[in-house]
Amino acid sequence: MFRVRGCRRYVCIAWHMDIQLLSAGDRELFSRYVSPIARPVSDMSFANLLMWRDVYDIRWGEWDNHLCVFSIGGEEPSLFFPPIGNGSPARALDACREVIRTCGHHRLAIEIVREEELDYLPGATLTPRSGDYVYETSRLISLEGRALSHKRQNRNAFVRKNPGIRIEPYRASLHRDACVELLERWNHRDSDDPEQEVCIKRKQETAAATCLLDFSEELALPGIVLFVGDQLIGVTIGESLTPDTFVSIIEKTDRQFAYSAQYIFSEFCARCWSHTKWCNACDDWEVPGLAHAKQSYDPAFRIPKWRAILPL
Repeated sequence: MFRVRGCRRYVCIAWHMDIQLLSAGDRELFSRYVSPIARPVSDMSFANLLMWRDVYDIRWGEWDNHLCVFSIGGEEPSLFFPPIGNGSPARALDACREVIRTCGHHRLAIEIVREEELDYLPGATLTPRSGDYVYETSRLISLEGRALSHKRQNRNAFVRKNPGIRIEPYRASLHRDACVELLERWNHRDSDDPEQEVCIKRKQETAAATCLLDFSEELALPGIVLFVGDQLIGVTIGESLTPDTFVSIIEKTDRQFAYSAQYIFSEFCARCWSHTKWCNACDDWEVPGLAHAKQSYDPAFRIPKWRAILPL
């Protein structure tokens, strides 16, 4: 494998697979591969992948009518998910093996595997991952019923305690810098957290969310910002995943304003996604606090996921 000078691109000579850095211009190509999937996971959202591009050095290639997405910059080179497309996924997987072998590694890690993909990974060592949390959008808007009564009460309490609430569509030219400051406050709030792994994940998420703020207008991603008076205290951005499902990619609020998270989540669904049936709120990264928060919204179902290790 060698790098093509000046374009951050790799070419796997043995399999003639051009491996190039993910960019905003690749969205249409990704859509052609992902849109036929009946229930894609949140990790297949193009905006979700693009925001993590620099953290994990995400690259992609095509082989035998399959899309192959690689993470080159993690702890070890890996596939983000198994090859998707028409034809033989097993043959495409062999091509991916060669890419990883040429990088000097002796096993193929696949970070996200859906249940439907387990059949063509014989011999893989599988580790369960946190599955996606999926909710009915209408319930997130109304917050009706006993299971969500505390969310409804929290939303109403936020309104009572904070005069001067307003919401605006996110615009990078108007809101980007204030949102970055909000992300930094969110990241540093637990700087003394004894869980080092959690701290690292939050720093990575801050970098990825900043990337999303920068390209969200280019991709026409729906997003809103929340103000109390003149102070920006919340931002959330999402993307359509399927015709009836959207994925909530980032949601950050200032924790000094109690219940702002419940308020902005419900308003985002109402203002931008009322036409959808489902909200996919991603997984919980195996972080207990985040898992508790996502479970508290009473998900309609979870989408299971695994990490797979295959010998080369």
